[in-house]
Amino acid sequence: MVRAKHFSWLRPRSLIGACILGAVLVLVLYTVPVSSNQTLTTPTSIKLAPTVFETVRGQHSNTPLEALSRLEITEWNSEPESAYKEFYPIGDGYEGLFTYKLPGGVTSADVVAIRVHVNYRGPVRAVQRWWWELRHFQNNTWVELGDNTGAERWRWTNRVIDSPIPPAYSINANGEILIRYQTDGNAEASAVDYLMVELVATTASSGSSSVFIPLVQHVSSSTTPTPLASPTTVQTPTTSPTPVTTPVPPPTGDVCAFNPTNGIVFASSMERSNWYQLANRGNSASVLAPYLPNRVYKTYPSDYVSAVNNPVRRGNWAQQFQNVAGTHEPLYSFKFALPRSDVYYWRFYRQYEAGYQFTCESKAFVVSAHNPITFTLPAGQYPDGTNEASCFLQIMPNCWYDNSASTRRCFDPENVNNRGEPVLYCYHLDQPTGYGEKLRQNIGTPTYIAGGQWNDFQIMMKLNTPGQANGEVKLWINGELKLYYNTIRFRTIPELQLNAASMPGYIGGHCTSIRDQKIWDDHYMISKVYITDEMFNAMCETKTEWFDTGVPYLWDLERQCWPGVNCPSP
Repeated sequence: MVRAKHFSWLRPRSLIGACILGAVLVLVLYTVPVSSNQTLTTPTSIKLAPTVFETVRGQHSNTPLEALSRLEITEWNSEPESAYKEFYPIGDGYEGLFTYKLPGGVTSADVVAIRVHVNYRGPVRAVQRWWWELRHFQNNTWVELGDNTGAERWRWTNRVIDSPIPPAYSINANGEILIRYQTDGNAEASAVDYLMVELVATTASSGSSSVFIPLVQHVSSSTTPTPLASPTTVQTPTTSPTPVTTPVPPPTGDVCAFNPTNGIVFASSMERSNWYQLANRGNSASVLAPYLPNRVYKTYPSDYVSAVNNPVRRGNWAQQFQNVAGTHEPLYSFKFALPRSDVYYWRFYRQYEAGYQFTCESKAFVVSAHNPITFTLPAGQYPDGTNEASCFLQIMPNCWYDNSASTRRCFDPENVNNRGEPVLYCYHLDQPTGYGEKLRQNIGTPTYIAGGQWNDFQIMMKLNTPGQANGEVKLWINGELKLYYNTIRFRTIPELQLNAASMPGYIGGHCTSIRDQKIWDDHYMISKVYITDEMFNAMCETKTEWFDTGVPYLWDLERQCWPGVNCPSP
């Protein structure tokens, strides 16, 4: 409590005098005459959207520029993709230029302050620095506005940054403001949902007096801003949940207790009806490594992807893809990041419904190398050895065109479509066309699959030594090795490594699903070593419980321990 003796001026007589003085001052402010040649002004907040955009280095997504004029995305959200632009560093980083134009009737002399509003998502500064600069037209230099310091990994961060230079220096003779966004690194891309320039300008007042009332709250660039009032309603990012301070150890003595030291980096038995939704929180079911590895970076909410309790291969739940007649839908359940590696094995169960019509290419579990991880090679484009390599398990229809042999193949009579041929569809440097090469089974008698039964698939992909044609792929079907190639050139640089996995269920190629029909997947596992039956069968059916406590136990791949449980203090 404040003691009154420190404020002796709070005596009744003093208070009366202060009130009289205040009344006089207010009266003066509102009655002082304005000379005929004097124009009084009031401040006005004006938000400017970028009108011109140019990428100087690197690449960017095709999202329209106008998306940056709306603050739409918060937290870990990655949808809708049309709400933000992504920026991809290539070679020597990324550099993009944004131009803002003063509205008619406003000149540089009218502007008393400039602020930049940014909603950023990407790596933390310690991993890769992304920053914004403002053009100083007075001396033709760039002045730094701020960077991704304080941003959380791949969580949207909303900031308001004050310009460090007088407005007159940052507006050219054409009434333009120029902002540069860039990075010098190549480790990770970034995304921007909102990039607006706010002007505090003066406008002529018709009254005989004025009182200066700021319309916009001043926010330091070092603090988390409160979104400013604007004609368009914006969302305020929610705060992070309070961390749980007393973690509960993972289960012990369980026959299906999970042991990630054997090389496994991801596994899910899908024993929760919403296991794929848990992934959208940043923990993809049984996440065993810190983000970036094993953090979901793209989800595909769809009415055609769900968890069901019939049919299942093991446990009580499986994932269902509902193919939609005349479409490629659904695309994926989600994509997530992996620890970077030159080799991965992935294994899962898949069943097509009884009577399934294999009239088009059916995609399945894929592991990829993306540089950066959010880059996706456009369909029909050759990889260049530095940007992408991937291998899908793909089930081909009865009759299909083999681009490697330049011939059309049929394994059943024409118009018989109740079986499919498993192949590996791989993007590599020597593929015969812009589309990936379909590598056929080359060991023993080919195995074809039909609907109504579960099949056990395991794939291996090993990237080549740069400069050598020694990349490898393998495919096991129901425990039998059916495909092996070992002279593939996937990459030209060692930095391109396997770093992402995707769960697709779509119908690809130049055709669509002939009718509504279903596909089910059960039990996903990815490992740096061959996945034995013992490893696969010991997948814990309840491990997603570890994440429902609010404490994500993320296996430390470097120290091989559970942080907060048995990892030594740093």
